[in-house]
Amino acid sequence: MPGRDPLSQHIGAAWTARYAPAAQPPLGRPQGIAASILDGLLYGNGDAVIGINPASDNPATLADLLAMLDSIIRSYCIPTQFCVLAHLTSRLEALRRGSPIDLLFQSISGTEAGNRAFGITLRLIEEARQAAMELRRGTVGNNVMYFETGAAKLASSDAVFVLADGLSAAAVKRHVAALLDLVAPRLGREGWRVAPVVIVRQARVAIGDEIARTLKAKMAVVLIGERPGLSAPDRHAH
Repeated sequence: MPGRDPLSQHIGAAWTARYAPAAQPPLGRPQGIAASILDGLLYGNGDAVIGINPASDNPATLADLLAMLDSIIRSYCIPTQFCVLAHLTSRLEALRRGSPIDLLFQSISGTEAGNRAFGITLRLIEEARQAAMELRRGTVGNNVMYFETGAAKLASSDAVFVLADGLSAAAVKRHVAALLDLVAPRLGREGWRVAPVVIVRQARVAIGDEIARTLKAKMAVVLIGERPGLSAPDRHAH
């Protein structure tokens, strides 16, 4: 590929590739994520930004991921920048705790009301930008913000349905579609705002809390495959 200046910001341009690995457990731990990043770098990706879409907005988790990204870039002298795609308030908290930050990511809505529902205001964005600028980490320009449009519309959701295989993927496959066909139209008629369904592999019920918090949904309904006992094959979805 033709060379570009350090910290290329030409995502989507000609001769630009994007690598998006999905690090499932146990690769979902920091060490596994680091291995996936290095694998992507070996394919020549990562000149614009190395980003992680975390499963949690927990500040401690974000701090670990940010430190890991910073360590990779510094250890291998990679001319790029990094970003963790969590809510802006979570990144601000990590920044206040001393975490290294190159780019601050935020999903934004097309309306002011939608952004307010997602907890985003111009004052918050300006505060975050100013805090990131004070770190003086950028090597090209003063762009420390990374915005994505569209995802913030989920902020006004009343509920999100989460499908998890649990102990029985077959049970979910057998029963969930019929259940959603029955429930979703009724919720729509009653004015409920339901987010797109989220499908999670190798998950347990607790994942619903993280998904609801990340999507700013008022409620998470986790539909998970279960078995009444080891002697009973795939049967139920609870």
